[in-house]
Amino acid sequence: MFSAIPLQYYSAVFYALMFVMCLCYGVTYSTSNTCDRLLKKHSVVPVVLFATLLTLYIGFRPISWIFADMRMYAHTYENMNISFVVGKAEWVFSFLMVACRFLGLSAQQFFVLVAFLYIFLCYHACSRMLPENAMMAFLFVISAFSFWGYGTNGIRNGLASSLVLLGMAYALDKRWLSALLLMYMATGIHRSMTLPIMMFIVASFMIKKPKTAIYFWLISIVLSLILGAQITNFFAGLGFDDRLANYAVMSSSWAYQFSHVGFRWDFLLYSAMPVALTWYITEIQGVQDRTFNILANTYILSNAFWVMVIQSAFSNRFAYLSWFMYPIVLAYAFIRVPIWEDQDKKIGWALLAHASFTLFMFVIGKLY
Repeated sequence: MFSAIPLQYYSAVFYALMFVMCLCYGVTYSTSNTCDRLLKKHSVVPVVLFATLLTLYIGFRPISWIFADMRMYAHTYENMNISFVVGKAEWVFSFLMVACRFLGLSAQQFFVLVAFLYIFLCYHACSRMLPENAMMAFLFVISAFSFWGYGTNGIRNGLASSLVLLGMAYALDKRWLSALLLMYMATGIHRSMTLPIMMFIVASFMIKKPKTAIYFWLISIVLSLILGAQITNFFAGLGFDDRLANYAVMSSSWAYQFSHVGFRWDFLLYSAMPVALTWYITEIQGVQDRTFNILANTYILSNAFWVMVIQSAFSNRFAYLSWFMYPIVLAYAFIRVPIWEDQDKKIGWALLAHASFTLFMFVIGKLY
């Protein structure tokens, strides 16, 4: 469908489209003279059309190694049979592949389906958490640091995270049966999602004060600096995810192959933004919002566990267990939590800064 776009520019077109959309909305909000726009009921037509365009663009991307694991997924799909499901911990994704093969879908059509689920489940979560302005929330999501990568490369992780977000949205509405079902399915796609699910439960029923979560996050930095290797080995021994054990070994024996093995201050600085925003809202402004507190605490607690293993190779893969919530925390704060008088302008500038950072990271080659 998009075969006219040269392969080497395929990602660039997405980042350009994303930035233009965010620029248009950001400028519109940043020049607003009232705060009515934020909480005014918006039409769903623009966001659905945009989500559909993204689905087609991501789903019909060329099957190429330029999207890293995509070629591997295509090879696995083309050789899929029922034996791939039996006894698998992550059986939901394997069952999806087998079902699509049985229905005669090509690998390309399978990727379109996965893209549809990834994007529209995420949009549905946005529309449930922030029904008055799902478009703005969705723009924060698609302009996030890792949205493109987990729509084209780590597709299992991306799909699982969308299910978790939707599960959280149902749980916040106290529809726990639907929430638990969605979260269970998410772990059947990528079992590492157990971490943010557990942290969501902790944030909902145990650690309700953001200050406590922030202190835990700060302590995790100290622990990582002092006991980084030991903590990584400890978590690897728990059997939480076999990938962690593999990366722990790689961080010591293959370190020479990775220029950024070690404590990632750049990743930590990026991760700190929602933490700082949470402190500003809850401690400096003294605003308390139950839903925001749960979402923020879930992000902070999940991110804290990543900080503890930050020195392992490919630690960015574990950062996503909190980073997928990054844009939701920002969007909810700016749309729903009353922080400033001119909040329309603030969210416009926040969206522009959020999208500009992602575009900058792509331009300097940190994203593909």
